[in-house]
Amino acid sequence: MKRTKWPHLLWTIAVAGVLLSCNDGNGGPSEEAVQPTLAESLSTVYSNKTYPTDSLVLYYTSSSVPLLGQDVKFETEDLKTGTLTLYNVVPGEAETVLSGLTLKEATDAPDKLTFSYKTVTTETGVRLTLASKSNVRPGRLELIFSSVTFPANRFSKNTEGKGWWALRPYDDQTSAGSIYLDWRLTPGTYTFTDEETGETETVEVTPENAGDPISLALGPILGGMMKGIVQQLIPNILGHINFSTNGNIQARYNANGLSGDADWQVSPANNLCFFYTKDDRLYVIPNIEMIVRQIKANQAASRSSIGTDDIQAILTRLSVWITQGAPFRIKDNADGSTTVYLETEQLEPLLVLLPMLTSLLPEDMQSLAPMLGKLTRLGAVTEHFELGLTLVPSQQPAE
Repeated sequence: MKRTKWPHLLWTIAVAGVLLSCNDGNGGPSEEAVQPTLAESLSTVYSNKTYPTDSLVLYYTSSSVPLLGQDVKFETEDLKTGTLTLYNVVPGEAETVLSGLTLKEATDAPDKLTFSYKTVTTETGVRLTLASKSNVRPGRLELIFSSVTFPANRFSKNTEGKGWWALRPYDDQTSAGSIYLDWRLTPGTYTFTDEETGETETVEVTPENAGDPISLALGPILGGMMKGIVQQLIPNILGHINFSTNGNIQARYNANGLSGDADWQVSPANNLCFFYTKDDRLYVIPNIEMIVRQIKANQAASRSSIGTDDIQAILTRLSVWITQGAPFRIKDNADGSTTVYLETEQLEPLLVLLPMLTSLLPEDMQSLAPMLGKLTRLGAVTEHFELGLTLVPSQQPAE
C-alpha cells in the first residue's frame, strides 16, 4: 500500500510558518513586535512618592510648591484625547476622573504632548482648571491646576462671609476657652507596667475622678492649674484658622511662641493640610510629604531639636487620616461659637503620639514626660473621649 505524503507536507508548512513568523526578513527579530507605541508608553501611572526618581510634577491650587505624595494615571489611545485619573488628590474624592482632554503635539520634543486649557467640575462640585502648560512625555507627567475652587460650606463661608475663624477667648468666670475636652475613664482598679523601667503602678479610677484624667495623672492641684494655663496660652500661640475656598487650611500664629513680643504670621497656602465637609463632619487631611518638606526647609533657621525623622515617624502613625481625613464632629454652641472635635474612635492615633512626643520634649520640659506616659496608659481604659477646638466666626485679621 502506497504511503501518503500529506502528513509530511503539513509538518513542513507548519515549521515554515513558525520560522517565518519569527523573522522580519532581515535575519533579526521584529522591532515592531517588541517596542510599545508612543500611546502605550505614555499610558501609565505617574507618581511623586519616590523622590528623587519622581515621574510626576503636580502643581495644585495657586501654590508655587509642587504637591507631593500623589499618584496620577494618564491614558490615551490616539494621542489626540486623553484621560487623567487623580488618586486622593482632590480632598474627599478617592478617584477623580478627567476625561475628553484635548492633546496636542509639543513643538520642542517629538514624543511630548501638551494639554489644552480646560475647566472641569468634579462629582463633588470642585472646579479644577488645567493650565495649557501641562504636558506628558514618556516617564514624566507635569500637571498644573492653576485654579481649584470648592463649593462654599459653613467653614469657608461663615456668618461673616469669610473662611477665617478665631479661637474662642478664655473666660475667667467659666474657665472655658478654645480647647474642648470631654474625657471619661472606666471606673476600676488598674495596674500598669512601665515598659522601660519595669516599674508597676496601681491606679484607682472611681466614679468621682473618672471624668478628670488630667487631675488623676497630675494630682488635683497641678492638674487644675495645667488645664487653666493651657486654655490661656493657646490663643497667644494660635490666633486664627482660615478654611480657604481652594481646600487649604491656613493658620495665623505667633512665630515667637511665648517668648518676646508677638510676631503674628499667616502660614502660606502650600498644601500642607486640606479639608472638606461631608455628612455634617469636617474632615482634615494632613499631607505627610509636604509637611516633612516644609520642616526640612525651615530646619536650618529653627532652634527646635525635633528631627525630620521623628516628625516622619509621628506623621506616618497618622496614616489612617491621610487618605480620607481625620473626622471632626461639629457642634454649634449657644454663644455663637462652633466646636469641632474628634471622638473616642480617633483616640488610638492620638495615644500613639504621646510616647513619641515625650522623647521630643526640650530639656526644660522633661518634667512633663511622666505625665504624658501616665496619660497614655490611662487612655487604654477610656470610656468616652472628645477633643477639639472651639472657634468663633471672624473677618480676615489685619497683617
